[in-house]
Amino acid sequence: DGTIFKHGVTQNAFGVLIVNVVLLFGVEHKFLSSKESVTALTASHLIIRWFVYIMLILNVLLFGVYGSGYDIAGFLYGGF
Repeated sequence: DGTIFKHGVTQNAFGVLIVNVVLLFGVEHKFLSSKESVTALTASHLIIRWFVYIMLILNVLLFGVYGSGYDIAGFLYGGF
C-alpha cells in the first residue's frame, strides 16, 4: 500500500534492499545451510568461489554507505 515510502524510504533504496535480501538468502541457503559453512565455500569450484567473493566485494562497494552525506566521525568512536 506504499506506507513504507511515507517514512523516507525511496523506491531505489527499497529496490536495493530487496536485491540484498535475495542475495543474502541465496548465499545463506547455498553455503551456510550445512554445519561446515566455511568448508562448503572453500570446497566449491574455483569459479563459483571467486564469483561469490567478487559479488560480496562489489555489494559492499556499490551499496555501502559513503559519499557526501557520510560522516566517519559520528560512526562508532565519535564520542570518545
